[in-house]
Amino acid sequence: MKEYTQDDLRQLVDSVSHMKGLDTESLRDKPIDHILETLSVYHQELEFQNRELVRVQESLQESERKFAELFYQAPVGYIIITEDRTIEDVNYAFCVLTGVDKQDILEKPVTDFIHPDFQDLFYMFLLKLFRQTQARHESLSQEASITLRIQGKTAHPFVKLSASPTLLGSGKTPQHYKITVTDIDSQIRKEHALSVSEHKFRSLIRTAPIGFLIVDHSDKIVSMNERFTQLTGFTTETMSDMDIFSDHVVCTCKDTPDNKSDWKTLKSRFGNSHKSAQVCSCTFCCADGSKLFTHLTFLRVDDLLILSLIDFTSQHALEKSLKEANNELQLLNSQMLKLLSVIGHDLRSPIAAIEGFAGLLQDELEGDETHAPSLQFAGLIRESAQKAHNLLFNLVEWAKVQSGKVDLKQLPVNISKLAKESVDFFEEVAAQKNITVLLEAEEDLTITGDPVYLAALCRNLLSNALKFSYQDSEVLIKVSTARTGETIAIEVQDKGIGIDKMHVNKLFAPGEKYNRSGTNGELSSGMGLLLCKEITEKHQGTISVRSEPGAGSTFVVNLPLSGTEDNCN
Repeated sequence: MKEYTQDDLRQLVDSVSHMKGLDTESLRDKPIDHILETLSVYHQELEFQNRELVRVQESLQESERKFAELFYQAPVGYIIITEDRTIEDVNYAFCVLTGVDKQDILEKPVTDFIHPDFQDLFYMFLLKLFRQTQARHESLSQEASITLRIQGKTAHPFVKLSASPTLLGSGKTPQHYKITVTDIDSQIRKEHALSVSEHKFRSLIRTAPIGFLIVDHSDKIVSMNERFTQLTGFTTETMSDMDIFSDHVVCTCKDTPDNKSDWKTLKSRFGNSHKSAQVCSCTFCCADGSKLFTHLTFLRVDDLLILSLIDFTSQHALEKSLKEANNELQLLNSQMLKLLSVIGHDLRSPIAAIEGFAGLLQDELEGDETHAPSLQFAGLIRESAQKAHNLLFNLVEWAKVQSGKVDLKQLPVNISKLAKESVDFFEEVAAQKNITVLLEAEEDLTITGDPVYLAALCRNLLSNALKFSYQDSEVLIKVSTARTGETIAIEVQDKGIGIDKMHVNKLFAPGEKYNRSGTNGELSSGMGLLLCKEITEKHQGTISVRSEPGAGSTFVVNLPLSGTEDNCN
């Protein structure tokens, strides 16, 4: 180990003290040991400072690494350009936006990636940025922004560019600029679509065949469309100083007290719902004094109230005329029913007398062969009188049912017994055509109803079957409980001429005529089936028919087993 002389040590102290700014003169007279101790202390301080410097440098490198990571992986695009507009660095998000690889972007002019339509605008933007930076280079916090389209390989999205100067080199003057690229293409497109929709909506409102009026919270007119002006004669100018609603709108809703209401009541009742539109009927007084019958629709949107005015004045007039015509028809129908009832009542006695006298004449001539022709004529007179009597009965009873004056009795009725009585009643008629009438009835099937009308129901169904049955055929009457156990079914089946499907629906329609003769030329008015339908429905039942031309028809009546008091009343 080299041995240092006193002069060597003093020279070393001078060199270290010069670096540390020590007073060497104060050490010259000190002993060598003291100088060595001082040098040791300074040496330790230097080592500590060196370690601290290494730690700070490592921390700075970590910060630079994290910054670079944030820069390159940021969700928005970043590019660093120089003053000559050359791209010096770029992150991954910008590469995705443009669809261009990083190596194909670096060292390229930034204008290569600006859409041609926005080149001039971008040039002015950079020029303004450079000038502001040169004028205020001591403050680097200012940031400028612009919206334009960039030029990519496959897409040209709208972006927002935010540029600011940054110090990357030595000196205080910025030589680089950081540009943030935010993708706002979807936002721009949505705004454009919204603008188009708004334009279409305004056009639709302006040209709609319905009057539209928009008022604010204080009932001041915001706007109105052309149709509203056409309907009412008012314009925005003429209505600006007018309390139109208090003076010109009267509610005519049926559920409104006194059939009218003022505007404040209307507004509080219909105009405060934000969920759905509310509608009321109103009379609107126009500028020329005329009145419109309208439907006024209220729709609340924030602080605005949108009203649509639909004119149904012509419909109102038509409704009024139809109502008057309906009342007149009801009056005529009532008079007709009264007339039919009077005629039926007045004719019943003479026809009954004819039938009775014809019967007496038959009894008188019975067994006298010399008066055989007279006996035959008497039988025809009696038969015709019976038919006329049945027709009058059906006519009068149908008129009663139509007029609503029927008071059906509520009595236990044995349907099986009624069916048997109907078969006995038409025994002679069936014999004339040699028709066999079969009865299949469960014992004592009873419902609650009117015995007179239910008997008429059975007689008319059987009479209809006999009338349209062929000679030497069969008619079946079946009375049974339905499968559900809740109704009684009366079925009358014949093997007669049948009915075409296109005419089936006409059988029970009062306004339709389907009259035809029976198999022996019997006349048919159609009143019997109409009466059957009315009686069935008054007893809460149903009537239907199954028929096939040439094969016969089956009429089915279903009557409830429970009482029918409510409907009969």
